[in-house]
Amino acid sequence: MLSYQIREYYEFASKELSEFEKSIEVLLNYEQDYQKIALNTLTEILALARVTKEPNSAKYRYVLNNGELINIFNSINDNFTSAFEFGNAFEKIAIYKNNIKIYKQKNGISNTETDKLFAHIDELLKNFQEYSRSKYKNSKAVILMQNLFNFRGYLEATKSFYSNIINMFNSGVDEDIDHEDGSVFEIQLLDVEFTFEEFVSHLGSIQKIYNELGGIIYQNTATPPLKIVKIESGSLLAKILGDKNILDTINLFLKKTINLIFSRTREGKITTHSKIRDELLKDVEIIGILTDSGYETDELKEIILNSFILSAKELEKICASTSSFKINNEVIKYSDSPIDNKKYLETGKIKQLPDNSDSHEGAELVRAN
Repeated sequence: MLSYQIREYYEFASKELSEFEKSIEVLLNYEQDYQKIALNTLTEILALARVTKEPNSAKYRYVLNNGELINIFNSINDNFTSAFEFGNAFEKIAIYKNNIKIYKQKNGISNTETDKLFAHIDELLKNFQEYSRSKYKNSKAVILMQNLFNFRGYLEATKSFYSNIINMFNSGVDEDIDHEDGSVFEIQLLDVEFTFEEFVSHLGSIQKIYNELGGIIYQNTATPPLKIVKIESGSLLAKILGDKNILDTINLFLKKTINLIFSRTREGKITTHSKIRDELLKDVEIIGILTDSGYETDELKEIILNSFILSAKELEKICASTSSFKINNEVIKYSDSPIDNKKYLETGKIKQLPDNSDSHEGAELVRAN
């Protein structure tokens, strides 16, 4: 699949998602109204100085709004059920899912990202049907609201993901002209064929690394944008234009992460996120970059460390995906032996074992003497 086809898919998916969101706008507005009343009610309960204890019971009775609390929630439910046309929404949801399915089949796209979104939609519809069959009981409304809250978060994350991918492609520049406004960085992951989903994921990792390292270097100043010069799918080839300081730092961090993972694998050591992170934090050149950015300043230490950890995770994901890299025309290989390279890839998941590295606990920059 060519890069323009990937861009076209996400433009199509984004447009379809926008139409789908319109079809459940009443449902999403209902969730916002319900959450607002629920939050206000909880605030009032926590502010009460006195409550009434029920006779012969361990229960306490809270009296809010002169006993009108149930009526308030019933009013929200009534407004929603009178405005939401489930049959119409269900039909539009079915059309949305079918449009995406047909497009993927026609263009040979096998990513599971939309399948996850569909699963969230199906769960949401299931909860609504249970709420409807209960004749809109408040107890079922609470369950529906919890699901709606989670769904909204996933929906917003999906929209943001689509937008970032589209913006990256649409910011492309001409490969055949001199680029005086930035530096060009090229990376190719050799000897591996990525699925559509893997390709987009790795492309997203490059964007995340650029943003996080840009935040470390420039801090409160806006990070110069990353632009695409050339992208090819299959074995990922990305030629990008961006800020020289950031791209030089990516080059340094990437090579050190590759060499570190390669050497630990040869030695038979288990490579988790925290072990790689801690090793990188001992590197003299990396220490220099972080220190120059204000790492030893109390108000900046937490921000810089968090950005570094996020960058390191994305770097590790890229490094575990293949045993051969080409970075700015320099080839870096794990081994010349196909057997050794195969073993390296087979243990890729082991090298990415999850641990407590989401936490900063134990993470510390070690000053060189």
